[in-house]
Amino acid sequence: MKKIIVALNEIEGKFLATTPGFGAIEELLREESGTPIRSFVLPRLHSEIWEAVQAYALPFRRLITMKPQEIEAVTGIPVMQAGRGRWFFMKWIEGAIQDLDKIGLVA
Repeated sequence: MKKIIVALNEIEGKFLATTPGFGAIEELLREESGTPIRSFVLPRLHSEIWEAVQAYALPFRRLITMKPQEIEAVTGIPVMQAGRGRWFFMKWIEGAIQDLDKIGLVA
């Protein structure tokens, strides 16, 4: 069965009615074609390690397994900040998985 998934990624900030393209997203979500449309919001990650994740292109699967000392070695972020940043990252991942599960995308 075909369905449409709309992921609203808030990497640069919240989605508001004034966000460019937001009207097109709302229109898609109101589509009357009979195709099920599911959406979820991936909130912005507020973490000390986010810029390093982007700068070093760290895969999420790798970051999940890294200890704070390893994060420090790769990124230069002090170990205490790396530990805190990893904790926030893990909470963010858990929330994303829960949201994906709500729309039926997690097995």
